[in-house]
Amino acid sequence: MDIISEQAKRERASYMREYRRMHPEKTREINKRYWEKRARKKEAELRETRSEDS
Repeated sequence: MDIISEQAKRERASYMREYRRMHPEKTREINKRYWEKRARKKEAELRETRSEDS
């Protein structure tokens, strides 16, 4: 990952706060997709681990 200045980090965080405030529905959809994908990945890992144990 690129190293960015503290000022750039603050600017990015400020922008993202404003974006989330202005687009709450999009933010909910993005979060939902993220957690569903993460749950599917975790489930696949568990199935893989169980199949290796058998």
